[in-house]
Amino acid sequence: MKLPISWLKDFLPIRLDPDLVAERLTGAGFEVEEILEIEGDKVLEVAVMPNRGDCLSIIGLAREVGILFKKPIRMPKPGRAPGQRHAPLGKIRQYLQVDLRAKRLCPRYAVRVIRDLRIAPSPPWLARRLEQCGVRSLNNIVDVTNYVSLEQGQPMHPFDLEKIGRRIIIRSAEAGESLTTLDQKDRSLNPEDLLIADETGGIALAGIMGGLRSEVGDPTRHIALESAFFDPATIRRTARRLGISSESSYRFERRVDPEGVVVALDRATELLVQLASGVPTSDWIDRRTQRFRPRSISFSPEAVQRTMGGRWPRPEVVSCLRRQGISRVRGGWRVPSWRDDLRVEADLVEEVARLTGLDRVPSTFPPIASPPASSAERRLTTELRRLLTDLGFTETVHLSFLSPRDLRYDPSLIAKGVAIANPLGEDQSILRPSLIPSLLKTASYHHQHKIFDLRLFELRKVFWREEGLTKEALSLAAVASGGFLNPRLEDSRRGCDFFEMKGVLDGLLDRFRLQVRFEPGEDPLFHPGQTARVEINRETVGLVGTIHPSVLDLFDLKRPVSAFFLSWEKMLAQIHKSWLFKSYSKVPQVQRDLAVVIEENVPAGRIRDFLEGQELVRDVLIFDLYQGDQISKGKKSLAFSLSLGGDGKTLTEEEINGVYSRIVDSVRREFHADIR
Repeated sequence: MKLPISWLKDFLPIRLDPDLVAERLTGAGFEVEEILEIEGDKVLEVAVMPNRGDCLSIIGLAREVGILFKKPIRMPKPGRAPGQRHAPLGKIRQYLQVDLRAKRLCPRYAVRVIRDLRIAPSPPWLARRLEQCGVRSLNNIVDVTNYVSLEQGQPMHPFDLEKIGRRIIIRSAEAGESLTTLDQKDRSLNPEDLLIADETGGIALAGIMGGLRSEVGDPTRHIALESAFFDPATIRRTARRLGISSESSYRFERRVDPEGVVVALDRATELLVQLASGVPTSDWIDRRTQRFRPRSISFSPEAVQRTMGGRWPRPEVVSCLRRQGISRVRGGWRVPSWRDDLRVEADLVEEVARLTGLDRVPSTFPPIASPPASSAERRLTTELRRLLTDLGFTETVHLSFLSPRDLRYDPSLIAKGVAIANPLGEDQSILRPSLIPSLLKTASYHHQHKIFDLRLFELRKVFWREEGLTKEALSLAAVASGGFLNPRLEDSRRGCDFFEMKGVLDGLLDRFRLQVRFEPGEDPLFHPGQTARVEINRETVGLVGTIHPSVLDLFDLKRPVSAFFLSWEKMLAQIHKSWLFKSYSKVPQVQRDLAVVIEENVPAGRIRDFLEGQELVRDVLIFDLYQGDQISKGKKSLAFSLSLGGDGKTLTEEEINGVYSRIVDSVRREFHADIR
C-alpha cells in the first residue's frame, strides 16, 4: 500500500517527517519497505498485514499514524460542493430499484443515481495522487471511484445508467452462465459466484470486476454508483477460481468496513458533483440484510501485565485503547466496525503491546506449575532418534508435500495420495503417502555434489486415502548409500547393501526387545530378490531392501541405495511396557553345531525360528552359508551353532545326544533337509 505523505497530511495536519513515520509504522507491525519520491512527494511503501484490511486505505493508515503520534485525525465531511445545482433530481425510485436476493453473500448494498455528468480529464491534483499510488488516470468519473477506494478503503463501481435496466438484482450466478468482464474476457460462472445483474443478465462480477456491457465511457452521461459490503470468503473463492486479482477484490477479500459503505458513497457523490458537474438524486437505496452490531470484548486492563509481564499502568492501557476507537461499555470494551480482527481479550493485549512498544516485554519464561508429563511414546521416540544417530544416521525434516511425479514408481501410492485444495504448485500438490521419495530426493541432491556416503532417516506422518477417508500415521524411513572403506579408491568402495540395512534394523529392533522376522517380499520400490518384509509377532510393519535400478534413474541417483520404511505406530503397539528378566543359568551350557543342506529358496530365519522352539535350545546362531560345487544346484548349506542347557542341572552326555538327535530328525522332516 502506497502512502503519500502529502495525502496523509489531509488527515493529520501536523509536521510529519517521512523517516520518523516509517520508523514508527515499522515498529507497530506495518513494515515500510522503502521510501519513494513520486511527483515531488515522499511516498511510503507499506506492507499491510493480511488481517488488517482496514489499513488498505489512506484513512486506515492515517488512524495508525495518529495513534502512534497521539494525534486525532481529521475526517473529510461530505457536504454541498460549490456550484452544486439546487434542484435535485428527486427520488431514486424514479430511475432505479434494487432486488437483493443473495442476502447472505451481500449483507449491504447501496446505490445512487447521478445524472448529467461531464466526462473529462481529472484535475492535476487528483491525477497526481492516483499516480503516486500506482493507479493510472482515465477520466474524472472512473478516477473518483478509484480515489475514494484508496482514501476510504471502500471499492466502488459505476454503471452506465443507459446501458442497464431499471432493476439491479444481486443474486448467485446460474450454472453455465457467463459474463464478459471489462478485460474483454468471457468468464464461466457457477452458483457459488455472486453476480450483479439486471433483468437481461449480468452487469458485474460482484466485488471483483465490472461487466463490459455496463462500462462507463466517453458517451456516458448518467451513472448508477454502487457501494457495497460483500462476503469476503465468496469474493476470495471466485477470484481465485477465475484467476482474477483486482484492487477491488484485494480489499473485499480482506473485509471492508460495513459502516463505511454509505460514507464512501457520499464522499464519491461530493467529488462527482464537484469535478464532473453531476446532479445526484436526493436520496439513495441502502439495502441491509443484517445490522452490524459493534463487537464487545470482555477485557481487563490488568490482563496486559498478567500476559506480557513487566509494568503496564492501567491509565496507559486505557488511553491506548481509546486512541484506537475502542470504548468502555457495560460488560466489556466496544470495538469499532473497521477492526474485525479484534475478537478476544488476547487481541486487545497484543494491540496495547504493539502500539506502546514490544521492547517493553521482558524476556522471562512463563511460570509453569509443574513440568509437562513425559509419556512412554515420547520416551521411545526420543530413544529411537538417539539410536539411529548412534548408528551414523542423520535426521532430516522435509515438507509433507510431494508431486505425483515423485510416486511414478508405484501407481498404487498415487491412487492413495491426498490432493491439496490450494497447493503452492504442482510439485507440492499432494500430501505424501511415503517418506521415501523425500529422502531419495535429498540423497540425489548430495550425489550431484559428489557426496555418496549418506545415512539419512526421517520420522514423520504420512497421509493416504482409504474408503473415502483421509488417514494419517507416524512412519519411520531411512536410506543409505556409499560404504565404509577408503573413499579415495573407487574400486574399494562397497555400496551399502541389503544386508547392512537389515543389520541396522536387527540392532534397532533388538534394543526395543522386539522379535523380528524377515520374510521375502515384493514392492515396486525395491529390487526383486533383495526385498524383505519386516514382521513382528507375525504382523508386517514395514519393508527393507535395495532400491530398484529404475527408481534410482527416476531420482537421478548415482550409486546403489538401500532403504527401509516402517510403521512406527505399529511398532509402538508391539513394544512391551515392561520387560521380565530372568537370571543367567548357573549350570554350564553345551554347544553343538548343525549343518543342513536345503532348497535355496528356504529362508535361513525360518529354520532359526524353528530351532529356537526346540527342547532345551537356549540360543541359535547362524555362522555359515555355502553355495558351490560341493552341493547340488538349487541348494544351499547353512550352519547353525546351538546352545543347549537344562533348568537347574547339568545335562549328561546321554541327555545331550538324545536332544540333539531329536532336533536333527525334526529339521530333516520339517524342511526335507540333508544333514552334513
